[in-house]
Amino acid sequence: MSAIEIYSELPEGIEEGDDSVHAAEHQELMGMAAGTRMLMTLSMKRRLTPTEKKHVREAIAKYCERSEYYKARWHYLQYRRMQSLGVAATKGGKIDCSESYTCALFMGGRVAKVALEDPNGLHWSGYGYTGTLYATNNGAQVDSKFFIGDMGLFGTPSNTRHVITCRKGGTASTAIWTSMGNEAGPYPVRLHYRPDFLGVYRPESLK
Repeated sequence: MSAIEIYSELPEGIEEGDDSVHAAEHQELMGMAAGTRMLMTLSMKRRLTPTEKKHVREAIAKYCERSEYYKARWHYLQYRRMQSLGVAATKGGKIDCSESYTCALFMGGRVAKVALEDPNGLHWSGYGYTGTLYATNNGAQVDSKFFIGDMGLFGTPSNTRHVITCRKGGTASTAIWTSMGNEAGPYPVRLHYRPDFLGVYRPESLK
């Protein structure tokens, strides 16, 4: 695959969609943050072995890279339920940032043939957004060394707005992340490419 420019900041004139548009429709499903964490706890399965995690991360990275390469086949659309869970990155579809992250984790588990937890804590129901991602994983913040499959969230704790998927591990300056923030995506970015950075969080299955 040919090299793709990695954005350290968004090019002038490009704006990313606001994932908080899903907040109202998810209020009932999401409930309180503690309730979402309870869903996750009740559904938790065994810990993955190091080899299984390696295979999952390889599959996530491949999904993200292929999504970027075939970005002309992907279109930005904010809607629920999610329709792209299990859809090959080469096929494309209609998707937004939180669905993109959820799909990457879903595909990682499918390809590696292991059971991963829905990072939204909603049992792969096709629902979820940055708010459910934050509520389910905010106790697992990562400060320095980032791994494939980590999520980078933007906005504030009470108003999450965007999420990106780590596809190449490293530090804040070397890791590469996939963003599906608008019709130009998916595209690779650096962690601090936009000013409203909230934090990096590691989903339960990949701890």
